[in-house]
Amino acid sequence: MRGRDPHGPYVYLSVGTAAGRRGLIYVPATLAGLVAEKVAVSASVQQLLGEISGLNLELLARRELE
Repeated sequence: MRGRDPHGPYVYLSVGTAAGRRGLIYVPATLAGLVAEKVAVSASVQQLLGEISGLNLELLARRELE
């Protein structure tokens, strides 16, 4: 590893596939901040989608979406 500290620290992004497998993608230090921001945005979107799904289930249970 030319030009790098052989002992790290290194940043990796954990990703999942449709088949349920997990993998790690190396993130260069110059992109670590940007990747962290995008992961945070993704997490907030997932939370909002969960809330919307919960509301939809509640409305379906009350038969207000028919």
